[in-house]
Amino acid sequence: MKTTRLKDIAKNLGVSKTAVSRVLNNLPIRISKEKREAILNLAKSLEYRPNLIARGLRNKKTKCIGIIVPDMSTLFYPQLIRLIEKQLSLHGYRAIICDTENELSQERLYVEDLLARYADGMIVAPASGEGNISMFENLAKSLPIILMDRNFPGEKLNYVVTDNRLASRKAVRIIARKKPSHLFYLGEKKRNFAIDERLMGVREEASLKKIPFTGKDILLCDTTREDEREKSKQIFSRKVKNPAIFLESNRLLMGLLDIAYKRGLTIPEDFTVIGFDTFRPELATPSDFNSLKVINEPTPVVRQPVAEMAALVTEYMLSPGKRRKWRIKLKAQIEKQ
Repeated sequence: MKTTRLKDIAKNLGVSKTAVSRVLNNLPIRISKEKREAILNLAKSLEYRPNLIARGLRNKKTKCIGIIVPDMSTLFYPQLIRLIEKQLSLHGYRAIICDTENELSQERLYVEDLLARYADGMIVAPASGEGNISMFENLAKSLPIILMDRNFPGEKLNYVVTDNRLASRKAVRIIARKKPSHLFYLGEKKRNFAIDERLMGVREEASLKKIPFTGKDILLCDTTREDEREKSKQIFSRKVKNPAIFLESNRLLMGLLDIAYKRGLTIPEDFTVIGFDTFRPELATPSDFNSLKVINEPTPVVRQPVAEMAALVTEYMLSPGKRRKWRIKLKAQIEKQ
């Protein structure tokens, strides 16, 4: 389908391209009411669409914001993106969503692509590792950039994150009420500062509550169900009565439930579990439903303030006068799911 251009409308009506541009952009111009209406009507009938890239090059503003996240397989980031995108849209902005799959090299490629598209700013949940800190710090000198969910210790970047250390301590206090005989920690091999803070908070509160917890009780896995099962086997093979299991993320829960079901264990009768963020069951086969039978009552979950985080990073991006320093840590809540 042929694209209608400004010069097509101008030629058809015998006016200048500048006149058409100023009328369509509602800018002041000396032109008769009849000619103005003719331009508007013809543009509508020809389904004229403005060239946003060209307009962005002229105005140095494309009304596009890049949102870079490391993982779309959990519920957390899609929920966060949906809220940010909705708020940006209310202010006439469009979001360009980039999923790095937690790879630093992919993150760099997306940043380069967003720069090539003249994005007005970037909202970034960084990939694991510290390989791109200097890149973001350099970019932030000339482009609005704010980190969300994850930040780097000692960096100069603005951020809005959950206070993961405090949230983990709150979670262990909930666990302590069950008087567990031992505490296990199931987390991810690929580390970042946010989840390292979760582990730090667990260590601190377990020590304070005198719950047995050592380095051998920390099991890190790939984010595959097979590896989740393997590490869960190691937990249950210890044959500890009334253990508590802290999940760095509830994305790791399904593999744990698989092994618990095979061993005839249930929650809360045989063990306690608590984790970060909403649990989304993987229900690909009939046997997957059996794994859910392990849960006999709602389990506590650390609920991050997704709506507040989305509102704050969007406010930062849309408020030039407030961009001097935004280093905000939000409080999570413990809820039943």
